Amino acid sequence: MTDPQTEPMQPPDVHPGMTTGAAPDPAALSAGPVLTDQMIARREKLAGLRAAGIEPYPTSWPVDGYADEIIKLFEEQEAG
Repeated sequence: MTDPQTEPMQPPDVHPGMTTGAAPDPAALSAGPVLTDQMIARREKLAGLRAAGIEPYPTSWPVDGYADEIIKLFEEQEAG
């Protein structure tokens, strides 16, 4: 059993075949990242959204109102 006080902690995102300060194992690197069942399910859902024409991470959106218009409508409702 290792002593957590003396053994260095391994970062949780270390790729299989790699250890901190050591050269990577070429066989493990060529296999690609290890995906959990949850990661696989999320990627499948992402692919499904994109296949349906939905961009799940949009970088823009249509403008449907401006601040001055909203303020004017608010003031009209308050007055009226």
